[in-house]
Amino acid sequence: MRSVPILRSRVVVARVFAVVALFSLFYRIAPNRRGVKSPWISAGGVVAAAIWLLASLGFSFYVSNFGGTYAETYGSLAGVIILCLWLFLSALALLIGGELNAVREQAREREVGTPAATAEGRALRTA
Repeated sequence: MRSVPILRSRVVVARVFAVVALFSLFYRIAPNRRGVKSPWISAGGVVAAAIWLLASLGFSFYVSNFGGTYAETYGSLAGVIILCLWLFLSALALLIGGELNAVREQAREREVGTPAATAEGRALRTA
């Protein structure tokens, strides 16, 4: 019986690490730019994963304790509405993490003095 909490904690840690790795991988592959690669584990990935996990837990608590009004108000469409709200929170967490990565990259470019940090460099990069 004592191994069950330890096993659960290892599973939770593995899931958290998987979410961080997936978000960081998304931020590494998704941007449409050449020659610039973000690190495999980025700060935006860690922050987005933390926000997503906390938002999912909080939303789960909210729906399980106060979500009865959704079923009374919307009937069988309550599941769709709850899913849409959860997808909105997930997208918001992803956007916050991506924005953090973009701001950190711009600050790094300004420190180094690369042309991408100037308006002309951004225009050349998009052309």
